[in-house]
Amino acid sequence: MLVCGNCGADVAAGVRFCQNCGAVVQVTAPKVAVLPFKIERTAILLAALPGVLIMGVGHFYLARIARGLIILGASIVTGMVFFVAVFGGFFSSSLLVAALVGSVRLALWIWQIVDARKLTKKYNESLEGTGKPPW
Repeated sequence: MLVCGNCGADVAAGVRFCQNCGAVVQVTAPKVAVLPFKIERTAILLAALPGVLIMGVGHFYLARIARGLIILGASIVTGMVFFVAVFGGFFSSSLLVAALVGSVRLALWIWQIVDARKLTKKYNESLEGTGKPPW
């Protein structure tokens, strides 16, 4: 099957007028995505499994390097504060600090999984529609 150059509808070989829009057929090759689609399951697994210790890995897979680095930085800072609160005892209320920072880390971990899934869908939809990634 070929594609009508005017409206993009499929046109049978040898047809002079497009059956969809009626334009004279100037046949062009169909759009082909040059870049591969990102696998949603892979992005989620990268965000979830290694993301326990190294958050942001799923975003690196999706070529969102800056966002991945911000998540990684937040993960390192909260991890250090959590470690010091639990094992260092430098805070007067170390258990409360550890619980709060642990809650923030858990929320960040869950958010980055959900965000990686959302970005994978956006990436694939853009690639399917335009043949180009959205970023």
